[in-house]
Amino acid sequence: MFFGSLLIALLTLGCGAFLLRNPDVGLMAVTIALAVVFIIEGTFHLTMAFELRPTPGWGWALMSGLTSAALGVMIAMGLPDTSAFMLGIVVGVDFLSSGLSYVMLSRVFKHVVG
Repeated sequence: MFFGSLLIALLTLGCGAFLLRNPDVGLMAVTIALAVVFIIEGTFHLTMAFELRPTPGWGWALMSGLTSAALGVMIAMGLPDTSAFMLGIVVGVDFLSSGLSYVMLSRVFKHVVG
């Protein structure tokens, strides 16, 4: 456990130093990582939506999954011209979509469980 944490700490320090010296490369790396994260997040939301399918409100999870996956693909397709401005807009839209999905699902589950 200790050595794993130490390895992660050293890797994080090294990556941070590299990104401070090369911000352009860092922007590209963050853009690619964000595209991958959105595609994976969208896949998980879609899987959750289909598992919740008979439950009222499953469409909100479906909408969130489709939005996240589409945003990830849009970012990936825009490389290398995707700018920090576009990343800010895309992250904001994804957060709104995911947050709305979670709020709506929690309202449904409140009535089911409560």
